[in-house]
Amino acid sequence: MKKTLSFVVAALIAALPGPVLAQSRQDQQLAASMLMIQEQQQLTALALAQLAETVKALNPRFDEVVDALRKQMAGLETTIRSVGPDISAIRVQSQETGTRIGSLKDEIDALNKTMTDLLREIAKLQVVPPPAVVDPNAPSVSQGAAPGAPVMPPPAQTVTMPRTAGLSPQKLLAEATADYHGGRFSLAITGFEEVVRSFPETQAAPAAQVLIGDSHASEFRWTEAITAYNAVIERFSKSTFVAEAYYKRGLAQSRLGQSEESRASFEHVVKTFPGSEFGILAKQRLSAPVRP
Repeated sequence: MKKTLSFVVAALIAALPGPVLAQSRQDQQLAASMLMIQEQQQLTALALAQLAETVKALNPRFDEVVDALRKQMAGLETTIRSVGPDISAIRVQSQETGTRIGSLKDEIDALNKTMTDLLREIAKLQVVPPPAVVDPNAPSVSQGAAPGAPVMPPPAQTVTMPRTAGLSPQKLLAEATADYHGGRFSLAITGFEEVVRSFPETQAAPAAQVLIGDSHASEFRWTEAITAYNAVIERFSKSTFVAEAYYKRGLAQSRLGQSEESRASFEHVVKTFPGSEFGILAKQRLSAPVRP
């Protein structure tokens, strides 16, 4: 029966016109393609579901790692914040210690200088004076000198110490600075010059030289102030006061109407000491409008 039905269907299909038969084949091919696409979609959906499950399983681990990293970063930030003030304090203490060591060195140098001067004066006392020359024309005792008159001893030798003996450069600088702030500029200049002359190798010397210039500037002696600031630049070129000397020299030059020289001084400070206090001030002066 089945064979007969199949034979009949085949006969009917064969009896169909050619275009109808071709259309049926195309439909079959299209149906087969659609079936394959559906199967691929199902496989893709299955793979995506498996991937989603895998990601879902990994998410807690990622969260744990991220949380751990966040905690570590927070701890590190807390440590940095807590250590920051300590580092700043250590830096300040180091600077203060360096300043104190420098001051102590100056004190020791001053003491050594005083001892050297004292030993030199003592050595002078130990020199045996030459014998006195007897004047043959001088009257003798028998010729009128009073018998039994006391013989006057030779004059006692004294030790002459310099005015700065026993004084430190810081003490001299402080005394002269007090005169400066008190408006006693001439007296202050004398004190500052004593510091520079007696302790040229100490840290107080360039500071005193700058203050000499400031003292002259306070009394509008601009030429003398420029000379004093030039001395800082020339004699203490390695000191920390050079930028200040250049800047203040520029101010004094501007007061004298030396515009080009003043600008050159400010430009040197900006170029050589850009991050310093006086470098910033010099930059502001250069950008300010020209004033008399």
